[in-house]
Amino acid sequence: MTKFVEFFRRLKERHTFNAANCRNKIKTAKESKVDAKINEITDRIKFVNSYSTGETTVIFRVDDDMDYDKIAHHFLDLGFIVLLKEIQELEEVYMLISWKQ
Repeated sequence: MTKFVEFFRRLKERHTFNAANCRNKIKTAKESKVDAKINEITDRIKFVNSYSTGETTVIFRVDDDMDYDKIAHHFLDLGFIVLLKEIQELEEVYMLISWKQ
């Protein structure tokens, strides 16, 4: 019976509105957004590798609210070359991820 009561007490604590829970939900949302972007870039790299003839770079526009440092470090750790480049004519910042064949 105490496990049952303990389960509901923890459930209530997790769903109670407070600063710690709010910060945890914001952190989880940001992490899932970064993970989704990493998956999107990984899928694009796989597509380019399987259907292109010698293309070795993918380019993504950098959004202001995305943590591109984590994304860059992820791909750098995998051995890719990662550059952030501002293209003045387009007035936007782009992330270039490149590799050697």
